[in-house]
Amino acid sequence: MPPESFFARIAIRRVSVGFTAVFCLAVYLSASAPAQQYAGARQVFDGRMLPGLEVSTFEHSETLFPVNTVARGGSVRPLPQASAPLPEIRFTSHGTACDLYDYLTHAYDTVTVRDMLLMASAVKWDETYTDPKSDRRKVLDLQLTGKPGSIIGYMKALPRAGEHGTIWNYSTGDSFLVGAVIEGAVHKPLAQYLSETLWSKLGMEQDATWWLESPGGMGLGGSGLGATLHDYARFAQFVLDDGVLDGKRIVPEGWFREAGSPHRIGGKMQDYGYLWWPIPAGDPIHQGAFQAIGIFGQHIYINPREKLAIVVLSARSKPASDSGPINDVPFFAAVARALH
Repeated sequence: MPPESFFARIAIRRVSVGFTAVFCLAVYLSASAPAQQYAGARQVFDGRMLPGLEVSTFEHSETLFPVNTVARGGSVRPLPQASAPLPEIRFTSHGTACDLYDYLTHAYDTVTVRDMLLMASAVKWDETYTDPKSDRRKVLDLQLTGKPGSIIGYMKALPRAGEHGTIWNYSTGDSFLVGAVIEGAVHKPLAQYLSETLWSKLGMEQDATWWLESPGGMGLGGSGLGATLHDYARFAQFVLDDGVLDGKRIVPEGWFREAGSPHRIGGKMQDYGYLWWPIPAGDPIHQGAFQAIGIFGQHIYINPREKLAIVVLSARSKPASDSGPINDVPFFAAVARALH
C-alpha cells in the first residue's frame, strides 16, 4: 500500500501558478531577479514569452498586480438608515422606459452560490485566454486599470445564455464573484480570511500573497494566490486528510468528497465539482480522485483512496490547462501504481 501521503516534486524551481480551481492558485519565488526580466500581464495572457522570461515572471507574480499581505486595520463605519422607503423610480435609457428593478436586475440576479461554484451560472462568458476580445481578457484589461469595482460592474452587465443551473461553462468571472461573496459574508479580505482559517494553522514555510483588483480593493477569487511548492503540498495534505488538522475538523465532513465529484447540470453529468475537477471515469485507480488545474500546467491531484497527493508546478508557454505535450492524469496513475 502507498504511504500516508506522497508529494511528487515535479518543479525544481518555484514558479507562479494560475490555478483555476480551489483558491485559484498562483506561485511565486522570493529570490530576486532584475525588473526588466518580468513580462506584463497582457504579454502573459497573450502567451508571448520565452521560457526564461516566463519563469522569472511567474516567480514574481506579485509584480503583475497589487497584492494583499494578509493584513487590514480599522473598523467599518455604518451608513445612516433612510427614514422612509425609496419612492417609485422611472427613467429612460437608450430610448427605453425603465424602473428601479430594471436597473437592479442583471444576469446574476437569481444565481446561487452553488451555481457559481459549479460554473453553472448560465451567464454568457468566453474564457479564451489568448483572445483580446474574450471576456477573460476584457476583465484582465479592467484589472490593469486598478479601478475599484470595475470587475463586478462588468459581470453585472453580462447577458444570460440560459437558465441558471442548466448550462456548464467555465468562467473565471464566476470565481471572482465567489470571492466577492466570501468577502461580503465574512467582512474581511480573502487574504486575511485564508490566513485566519488555514494558512496560519498549516505550518507553512512562507507568507502567501493574493492579487487584488486595486490597492486595498477586492481580492481576486479567480486567480493570484502566491505560495511555494511545499506550502501547496501542505494544503494538499490537508485536503487529503478531509479537512482535519491535528485531530480537529476544520472543513465539514464530506465537503471535499462532494466538491470533488461530478454533478448533473442541465440533465448531463459534468466532470466538475465545487471549483475542483473530478478525474473522468476510466482508469479505476482514479476512483474518487480530483484535482485543481492551473492554466500553465499546474496540478494539485488528490486521491483519497490511494492516500496520495501530487503537486505539480509548471511554466508552459500558452495559458490553457490542456496545452501540455503529455497528459498529466496517466502520469498520476503511474505514480499511484508505483507506490503499491
